[in-house]
Amino acid sequence: MKKKILCMTLVVFVGMLSGCGTEDKEIQQGDNTTLENKVLENTVPENKETYDSSDGLPPVEPEMKQFYKEAEELFKDIVFLRLDCDDQQSKIEATDDEDVQVLYYKVTDERFPTMENLKEELGKYFTEQFTEELVSELMWNQPRFREYDGELYMIQASRSGNIQYAGHVFEAVESDGDTMKMPVKVYYALNATPYEYFYEYPEDLDAYEVKEYTQIMVKEGGQWKFSQFELFY
Repeated sequence: MKKKILCMTLVVFVGMLSGCGTEDKEIQQGDNTTLENKVLENTVPENKETYDSSDGLPPVEPEMKQFYKEAEELFKDIVFLRLDCDDQQSKIEATDDEDVQVLYYKVTDERFPTMENLKEELGKYFTEQFTEELVSELMWNQPRFREYDGELYMIQASRSGNIQYAGHVFEAVESDGDTMKMPVKVYYALNATPYEYFYEYPEDLDAYEVKEYTQIMVKEGGQWKFSQFELFY
């Protein structure tokens, strides 16, 4: 019997969000308390002008905004499998289905020749635990990344975003010195597919489903790092 080699394409539709092992279900708080993502009432807070996230970034000092932006770009590289690979150098792994196998391609991104390099770069922005979860997250019951003969390989798959994502607004950052929480309201169009994104409270609230997420940072080794990070699209 011929075996099928699977090249996966995952499309995230309404109600499915990309993140580290998360869809539209559960998020992990810094104290390891599990909370369900909440669908919010469509109301505009009275203090909507108080906190500025009109650039799509949290309302924090410029250095922290830049840190967030860099973390987000790296996170997207991993979640959307955007690393450069050589499709002429591949490995095949079996799955639970004896008739299906998956391909891994050698990563040619100069930043990540090895798994250690990948984890080191992620470790600049994310906690050790979060990094391990991100790298080892399963796709078709296989981890995103494997190492063969000391070289990094990435699973052959693709993943697109939520086409109904319309925009988001960060609210007041909460910090006690050891934990920093960045709450954000995210808007998903109920009808037409958005062509432009917004980062300020919309007036036509009835046109959106609104959900709330929280990006969480903690101190690890004396440095702020994300222990929870979500993509909204």
